Amino acid sequence: MLKRITLENFFSFGEPTTIELNPGVNLLVGINGSGKSNFLKAIRLLHEAVVGKGFEKTFLQEWGGFGNVANVSGGTKDYIKLEFVFDAYLLYENYLVDVEAKRWFEGKETKYRITINRAGNTGYYFEEYLALEKRGEDNLEYINVRNNEGVLRLLIDRENPKSTSVLVNYPSIELPYQFLKSELILRGVSRNSNFIGGIKIFIEKLLIYDYFNTASNSIIRQPSIFGTEEKLLPTGENLNSIIQKLKNNHSLDYEKIEDLLKDINPNFKDITFNLFGSKSYLLLREKNLANAIPIEHL
Repeated sequence: MLKRITLENFFSFGEPTTIELNPGVNLLVGINGSGKSNFLKAIRLLHEAVVGKGFEKTFLQEWGGFGNVANVSGGTKDYIKLEFVFDAYLLYENYLVDVEAKRWFEGKETKYRITINRAGNTGYYFEEYLALEKRGEDNLEYINVRNNEGVLRLLIDRENPKSTSVLVNYPSIELPYQFLKSELILRGVSRNSNFIGGIKIFIEKLLIYDYFNTASNSIIRQPSIFGTEEKLLPTGENLNSIIQKLKNNHSLDYEKIEDLLKDINPNFKDITFNLFGSKSYLLLREKNLANAIPIEHL
C-alpha cells in the first residue's frame, strides 16, 4: 500500500530523497550512516503522530525538537518535509462495494505531506496536505492547512459514511471544534469518512521494532496473559502469546525458528511454557540440563 516516501531535511536526509517501495517485502541495505535508521524513524513518526502517542511527545520530548531533527549539512534549515504516497486502490479496497467505485480508485494515489516549519528556538508549525491524486485529473483534497488555517473536506451527514463530502474553511464558526496546533490535523479528524478511516487504519498497522528492553526487570521477561494480538507489540510484552500462537497454529514456520536457534546454540532443544496463576512465562530447554531455564534467567 505504501508506494514511496520522500524525505527532505530530516536527520541525515538533506536534499529531497525518494525511496520507492515494492508491493511485497522490502529489504534495506546500506553501509553505516547511509540513512536506514532515519528512514524507519520517518515511518515511526507517521505512526506516532497520527495514531500513537502524538507528534509533540515524539518530535519534541523524545527527539529534542527541530534543532535535533533538521538536517544541518550546509547550514541550518527552516523546514522539514516528509511525504508519504499510498496506492489508493489497495488502501480502500475493503470499502469498495461496487464495480464503479473500484474503477474510480484505479490508478489513483493517496498523498500525505507533512511540512514542519521552524518557529523560534523550540517552536514549530505545520503545513499539512492530504489528497487523492491522479495524473490528468483534478486533485481531491481532504486536508490543506498551513499553521492551523486552510480547508478540510468533511461529510455533510456525519452519521452516514457514504454521505457527500464538501470542502469547508478551517477554522470556522460552522465547525464546533478546533485542533491542537502542536498535533497533526489527521490525528484529530474523525474516522467517519471511508477515506480518512482507511488511511488511519493502515497507519495504525505500521509498527516499528527499533528497541527491546531485555533487562532483568523488563516487561518482556515478566509473566503475561494470553492476548488476542496477531502481531508482536513494539514493547515485546506479548512475546509469550505470539510464540504460543506460532507453535500451535503455524508449526512448520515455528520449526524454522527453532532450527535457526540451534545454529546459534547447538545445545538448544525447545521453548516451553509454565503457568504462574492466570499468566504464563517462557522457559528454555537445553541438552544435558535437568530442568528448563525461566526467561528471567536467560
